[in-house]
Amino acid sequence: MRTVERRRGAATVAVVAAALAIAALAPGAALAPRAANAQSTEAVGVGADRLAGGDRYATARRVALATFDSADVAILAAGHDYADALAAAYAGGVAQAPVLLTGRERLPEHTDLTLRRLDTQRVVLVGGRAALDPSLADELESRGLQVERVAGADRFATAAAVAKRWGDADTVGTLKGQRTALLANGRGFADALATGPVAAGAQLPLLLTTPESTTATATAIDAMESLNIQRVVIVGGEEAVSPAVADRLADRGFAVERWAGRDRLHTARTVAAKAVQELGFDAQPAVLARGGTFADALTASVHAGSANVPVLLTGGDALGAPTTQWLADHCGELAKVRAVGGAAAIAPSVLNRAAETAEACRDDVDRFRETSRQSPGLPPHGVDPQLTEVRLGLGQAQDRVEWHLAGDRVAWLVEWVQQPTRGQGPKPLQVEGEAYLAVTLFGRAQWGGNYQGPQRFDVNGANVAEVVLADDFEGTMRWIIGLQRRAPFAAQAQADPNRFVVDVTRAP
Repeated sequence: MRTVERRRGAATVAVVAAALAIAALAPGAALAPRAANAQSTEAVGVGADRLAGGDRYATARRVALATFDSADVAILAAGHDYADALAAAYAGGVAQAPVLLTGRERLPEHTDLTLRRLDTQRVVLVGGRAALDPSLADELESRGLQVERVAGADRFATAAAVAKRWGDADTVGTLKGQRTALLANGRGFADALATGPVAAGAQLPLLLTTPESTTATATAIDAMESLNIQRVVIVGGEEAVSPAVADRLADRGFAVERWAGRDRLHTARTVAAKAVQELGFDAQPAVLARGGTFADALTASVHAGSANVPVLLTGGDALGAPTTQWLADHCGELAKVRAVGGAAAIAPSVLNRAAETAEACRDDVDRFRETSRQSPGLPPHGVDPQLTEVRLGLGQAQDRVEWHLAGDRVAWLVEWVQQPTRGQGPKPLQVEGEAYLAVTLFGRAQWGGNYQGPQRFDVNGANVAEVVLADDFEGTMRWIIGLQRRAPFAAQAQADPNRFVVDVTRAP
């Protein structure tokens, strides 16, 4: 059963229209909050701030005021239970409306103040009467607000009702050219949390199911078919949403793919990567929310989605390896790290660690050292290090070549060369480009034959044209980086895991 109620406040003379009037949000404005709403700190050059209040309702208020100057429409979800609230991010994204939290029977003071501050005229309650009591709607009406309720018989039907209420030809986004919906396990909020910014920013409706194929799956499929969905992204591993569900979707003609990691933090990182790679999201700024509770991540969804950036999940007292790696992978692109939630949700040490990780390699165009040639005094050789992997990354400010090694430390030398050669022989390497950097990695033990990975890497559309292994002999490896042009660079070793990176600016 789908319930859509539209009610009119006592002081309102106009009937609520079927389509919500949308308050325009200027592109890029969402993550440029006023100073009163973001508590700022600075950590090693990368800006770090926090949107937080004394409780989840106050935090939702700060997030809303950091995102909107005004909002004709607001989405209200239960602050005490995630069940019906998970689907609210899609509604907020389509309506360009904040997602605020409320009690079951009464409107919290902070939520009331937010509605007044944003001059909100219409309120949409997402959830049934068990989650949001009719007395709450009465209270809102008494203030002259127009009230609408979108709900179903359970959380699965509520998610379907939200998708149908806001989904139409213009408000369902596409992935790979196909109208797409997200599907997550509704029995928990772990995986669904990471989808919020994608649901809001890319306007992909979020539907819920159970781990096994049940009537909940049928409810989701019914909504998908009514919206002419062509592709379904399952968010979460096979324990969260079983292969049987995926098979059932495929049998109904949907293209199916899965975004997953081994836990909620890894899944959030996967969703973030897919959002950047396939949906055109930006990695900057990095928005963090605690993965163990739903409230802050939910209210952050529209905030991040309005700027097309993902939300990364953390622990309360630890940044977590997946989020740490994301920040390291995008190091140099990030100018700001933002926590959503108070110090009890994300400890100050976690926010500081995030900013430090984002800053660790950051050298934008103005800060690259033109004369950076080698590690200071050639630091001690690592303890029998062994190269395990080479990666290439394309950032906004620079291109990165990254070497992963087993061992405690790495000794290195980086220098310009006029023409790359293999060993002592006269034959030039076939490295494209107009300038060449020679990167030498030193070890105590013989390295020859240890590295089994690719020896040549091509890069298109970046300053780094090619990376080629020149020598691998007796504890020394020499790589040549071919560049499109001579450019400032910076090089440094990083620990845990033992990594060595060379960043080359993309400026002409």
